Amino acid sequence: MTLNLKKIVNEERLLISSQLHEYNKLNGDIIMKFVKIWIALTCLFSCLYSVASFSQIPPPPPQRPAFKDIDKDGDGKITAAEAKAAGISDADFKKADKNGDGSLTVDEYLNTTTYNPKPAFKDIDKNGDGKITAAEAKAAGISDADFKKADKNGDGSLTIDEYLTP
Repeated sequence: MTLNLKKIVNEERLLISSQLHEYNKLNGDIIMKFVKIWIALTCLFSCLYSVASFSQIPPPPPQRPAFKDIDKDGDGKITAAEAKAAGISDADFKKADKNGDGSLTVDEYLNTTTYNPKPAFKDIDKNGDGKITAAEAKAAGISDADFKKADKNGDGSLTIDEYLTP
């Protein structure tokens, strides 16, 4: 009877040990799943925070167009007409034209410190009639106050000279 009892206790101990091992294995799997979910959520929120922070960075200021892009006829000089078409005001053109010959060389263009970052007149003048209407200005993001201020003659539209004059 004692031998039998030892055998039964030994079998019960092995059974309990294997059940405990299974329990620990199952518990470990649950913990690992929880850890994986936690890591995934942490990465997701970190990415979302980065995107939200990045979207608040202001865009860089507009860059001056390349000389060759303004010099349409490729003669190595920017004429007043080419400058006006590129959005450079008459006042800025005259200021940059150091030798007063009515055109800008590469050096004169690069040494000018002013650049008017307004959108090109032709891009705002959607119907191509040579004037910017109040509706076209509004569609381009120009406020009513700025439009009225630029409309020097009060005719309800902007010519290229009115648009480029500060």
